[in-house]
Amino acid sequence: MVEQLQEALAALVPTLLGAAIALYGTLLVVRDTRKGRRQAAEQAGAAQLLAQLRAVRVDPDTVRDRAARVEFEEECLAGVLAIRDRALRKRLTASVTLVAHASTDGEYLQDGTDENAGSLLFLARQDVRRCLEARLDGERAPEPVPRWTRAVEAYEGHELRIEDRMRRDEEEGERRRRARAAGE
Repeated sequence: MVEQLQEALAALVPTLLGAAIALYGTLLVVRDTRKGRRQAAEQAGAAQLLAQLRAVRVDPDTVRDRAARVEFEEECLAGVLAIRDRALRKRLTASVTLVAHASTDGEYLQDGTDENAGSLLFLARQDVRRCLEARLDGERAPEPVPRWTRAVEAYEGHELRIEDRMRRDEEEGERRRRARAAGE
């Protein structure tokens, strides 16, 4: 009886070991497949983003009117969203915004910087390219150049001024409505 039990266990151990090895192999394949899909999605997003930037490099006037600018930003941001690193997505989004608004809002972007619209476009495109190259090579994104940082801060300041002006206009409109309602 003991011998039969030992024989059964001796036959069962290799089977269990084989099943464990197969399971481990399957887990490795699934992990590598997921990693490959993420990398492929990032590469596709990077290609989409670079294609949009290439169009602006060839003809900077493609983002002059509002509809074209909105479409450009949406197409670029679709590519940016494929990037898994949150900090890199934020930085790429800032560069895309600079590209999109440098032609039309250049005077606001130039506040606090010594850059003209063409220079801002170049800075933003170069930043995107450098970040994507580092990401695709598995390296950390390079530090932004100070000129890029000043341009982003200038545009963020411009956006804050617009939001503040809109809020003040809303408050003024509300005061006028109340005054009219009180006068009636």
